Amino acid sequence: MAARFSKSKNPVGTENTENFKALAPVSFAVPLASSAGMSVYFINVAGEEEKNSAPIGPKPAACPGTADSPSALPGTLCIYEKNRSGALESGSGLTFELAGGVTVAGAALNFYSEPKGWAFGSFAVTAPTS
Repeated sequence: MAARFSKSKNPVGTENTENFKALAPVSFAVPLASSAGMSVYFINVAGEEEKNSAPIGPKPAACPGTADSPSALPGTLCIYEKNRSGALESGSGLTFELAGGVTVAGAALNFYSEPKGWAFGSFAVTAPTS
């Protein structure tokens, strides 16, 4: 299953003057049979795996897709960033982190950015095989 995600620059229509955190929901159109043991990866606009606003290496084999053609191997949720604005921490841009775990219905991402930051992209999820 693949879909789009986005986080606007001004949650609830407010003007942001400091760094902020907002929730970016990821809902699965078809619930997974199970979410046990799911792995989650965030692939930035450069096609690298990213954690805490810093690239940590090439994207994992479990996420063979792109933002334009998202895909995920079984047991994986792959978040693909298509575009971003709003430098944070390292200056490479905003960042996402998993807020809790993956459920059969979806996941939630914490979105961090500087004022008026935004991002959009896509995701793919495939349920575990066992």
